[in-house]
Amino acid sequence: ILSKEQYESYMLESKLDVIYAKWLKYYKFDDNYEWKTTKEIDRMIFSQDEYIEIAQKVNFQKIVIDYLDKLLKNISSMTYGIREIREITSLLDGKGF
Repeated sequence: ILSKEQYESYMLESKLDVIYAKWLKYYKFDDNYEWKTTKEIDRMIFSQDEYIEIAQKVNFQKIVIDYLDKLLKNISSMTYGIREIREITSLLDGKGF
């Protein structure tokens, strides 16, 4: 599941880069207004609906990936804890390891 979500995130980030490049070209070369700084152009690009939509999806994917990564780490540590409990229980029962 984590790999699938990471792939989805990668694809969304690639799509976001394509959208950014499209609007950058527009604002630098095709727009009637001459933008003076990169910051102004970025502000215009970041306000485009299609950019906002994909950026929100990218942010959501990052949250999902972070959650899944933490979940896998917790499961891994639980497995170790369960093994320890089984060993302690068998020692207490006098069975050894």
